Amino acid sequence: MPLAISSLHDGMRADGVRVRWVAALADVGNHNDTVEIVAAYVMTQESRMMTVYLWRVVAAVALTVLLTSVLGFAVLRRDLMPLTRMSRRGIYAPSRATPRSTRWPTCSSITCATRSPGKASISC
Repeated sequence: MPLAISSLHDGMRADGVRVRWVAALADVGNHNDTVEIVAAYVMTQESRMMTVYLWRVVAAVALTVLLTSVLGFAVLRRDLMPLTRMSRRGIYAPSRATPRSTRWPTCSSITCATRSPGKASISC
């Protein structure tokens, strides 16, 4: 009897180890006796390899995050150094700054007019 994809099985043993097996029926002997042939493969080596690989990926990601944070801190600190020096020297001191008006201008202070003939003038 030919093997089909449905003959391949995957599961866990009672102790938690993954196992793959294939089962097939075969005719043997002169009396056409049928026997079931089962071949199994215990996947302990593959499970161990995947666990080691998982921990390597986790360690690589953690190291990458750490290095990126340290390098980002160093670059920002270096690039912001001129601003720190300026603030220490007092180049920009809030006591000398002139306050800016944050109010919107009123209609009485805005006059808009076009200089082209034939176009309408806008005025508030």
